[in-house]
Amino acid sequence: MLELVAEQISAVVPRYRRLAERGQCELSVTPYGHPIVPLLLDFQSAREAVPTMPLPQHASYPGGSERAAWHVEEGLRVFMRAFGVRPAGCWPSEGAISRGTLELLDRTGFKWAASSTNVLRGSLSLTNAEVASDPLALQPALSVARHLDEHFFFAMMHCRISSASPTQPGMVTMRPITWSMKSPSWRTGMQILPITPS
Repeated sequence: MLELVAEQISAVVPRYRRLAERGQCELSVTPYGHPIVPLLLDFQSAREAVPTMPLPQHASYPGGSERAAWHVEEGLRVFMRAFGVRPAGCWPSEGAISRGTLELLDRTGFKWAASSTNVLRGSLSLTNAEVASDPLALQPALSVARHLDEHFFFAMMHCRISSASPTQPGMVTMRPITWSMKSPSWRTGMQILPITPS
């Protein structure tokens, strides 16, 4: 049984590398140790999500900016070793974003970053329940992304995953809502991606 598990696990990276090389998927990266980057950069960012959040007594995480940059760079290094290419996009750990996080990703050379509408609505519901119930109420995310260079865009993904069965492949339904500096407006779209064997 352990040999079978090991065989399946060892096939994951080669399978996704083949899918990416054939243009069947785009792979993104996450910072190496899965840190909550906004908190490494600034404890105050916690109150953007939870205004009443108790904060640590220390003003900042020791070496937080340097640590955040290291995790992003190390994630890139490991990704490039495994897949042979540099990823264009980053999905921050747990979808945690802040102005500082997006600035860091922009400086690192990413073309896009993404989070989930569920993450955003979870934060909005603590400050404005009416806004949180509106599926297109993404003004806070827009204000975060607005300042970035025109080559960078930010996407809030509304995702639904259906399970695979022996006769039917699983499906990932993604409705990206993106902000592009080249054409400053939110765009919505729907993409349904089949999860199929390599």
